[in-house]
Amino acid sequence: MLVAYSFSGLEAIFPEKDKLVFSYKVVQGTTQTKSGQIEVVNTDVPLKNIWKSTKKFTWFYIDQYENNLKKLCKFSIEKLENEL
Repeated sequence: MLVAYSFSGLEAIFPEKDKLVFSYKVVQGTTQTKSGQIEVVNTDVPLKNIWKSTKKFTWFYIDQYENNLKKLCKFSIEKLENEL
């Protein structure tokens, strides 16, 4: 008698395709001299859990998400500097 089974599953986190968008105005006295909008696309990629526990995998993703947000903010500031 032979008993066998097969199991296939995927534990992954798929980030939203959000953008970081903000508007700005440059004012001198009471006159608006410049205005615009900065838009930066989120570059997070899906992560698959291959070797970590679910808890460690979630922590790992949260750390990466936080680092990516810092990069998005830095990039948006650089874009703003270039526009001004």
